[in-house]
Amino acid sequence: MARNASRPKRGAAPPPKRGKSLNWLLVVVTLALVVTVVIAVKRNRAQTGASTAALPQTPVPPAVMAQLAGVPAATWEQVGLTGATPPVLVSDTASRTPKAVVLYMGAGFCPYCAAARWSLITALARFGTFSGLTYDWSSMSDVYPGTSTFSFHGSTYTSQYVDFQGVELQGNVRFSNGEYAPLEHPTAEQERLITEYDAPPYTRDTGGLPFLLVGGRYMWAGSPFSPQLLAQRSQESVASTLASASDDAARAILANANELTAMICAVDGNQPASVCNTPLIEQAIKALPTKVP
Repeated sequence: MARNASRPKRGAAPPPKRGKSLNWLLVVVTLALVVTVVIAVKRNRAQTGASTAALPQTPVPPAVMAQLAGVPAATWEQVGLTGATPPVLVSDTASRTPKAVVLYMGAGFCPYCAAARWSLITALARFGTFSGLTYDWSSMSDVYPGTSTFSFHGSTYTSQYVDFQGVELQGNVRFSNGEYAPLEHPTAEQERLITEYDAPPYTRDTGGLPFLLVGGRYMWAGSPFSPQLLAQRSQESVASTLASASDDAARAILANANELTAMICAVDGNQPASVCNTPLIEQAIKALPTKVP
């Protein structure tokens, strides 16, 4: 600071002694170092995943929720099961619970999870009601970047027939160390199921998401259709095509939702009848695998 000061005029008071200038300089430098250290500590905490990943908090608008839950019966029948991915039978007997347990485990960054959520939400909307769903997108630094989807994090699902357990393991923000921050933690039983049944075997390092298990019997591991169908599409754009199944994305979403509907009906006693006793779903139930590989 002393070096940048103007030279004193002749006859003015003499400049302060050099020792005092050095003292002030030391104070300024010390304060600057303290501020730098504090900023570095905060940044390091964020980058090592000390806090959860930031997810978009934009609630799904009522109009879009109505489109997800309001697919006409004629459209379901029209789409059928063409192109649907069949499940794998992992157990000969259904789990004995009051409701059909539908376990989903995925992550915000995962584009395959992004695609799977579309079919999962439209299928589950036939058995109950979601609240608190938010818009989400897959990671911009992964394959199929920015695939439009939704997040189950913070949402609730109410149903007489289905116990939906949605676990979003990680968010969609990648830190400088290459990792995604943890978001939700599975229970010991959920961890056991994904470790036992996922193929390829799930580990925290190798992934293997999304993972879907219906009634302890039917499993999907991986995306039921290619996220490429959703490329550069907004949630509103895709949802608006569901009622008429007017494009490839809508047909893929609904065909796989029909398959998922059949899985649920097969383990929940065919309830409700208005969904499970339609000719299409009855046919789909009969086509489900009956032998464990």
